[in-house]
Amino acid sequence: MKADKEDYTEYFDCQCSCSEHVIRFMYMGAYGGDEPSLYFDIFLGQHMGFFKRVWVAIKYIFGYKCKYGHFDNWLFKLEDAQRLRAMVDRYEKETEEFKKTKTK
Repeated sequence: MKADKEDYTEYFDCQCSCSEHVIRFMYMGAYGGDEPSLYFDIFLGQHMGFFKRVWVAIKYIFGYKCKYGHFDNWLFKLEDAQRLRAMVDRYEKETEEFKKTKTK
């Protein structure tokens, strides 16, 4: 883990090793009076042919929204648990410290 109050990013690959199945966790420390933040990005793959994509685009233009959203899956690797736990623990610790300084 890096020094305190430093932003950093961790990448977690899926067990299947597909290059589209990567989650990126970004930790943003407490700077300039802002509370620490923990973000994550995941790619939602859509494997469609040309005409299916055109149909989806037409529906988008006319405002159609799927009530279920867009989903994909990602399988967590056990060997990544410690890195994720360290990131979440750091986020929790620095957020608590931030809130204590705001109440004083």
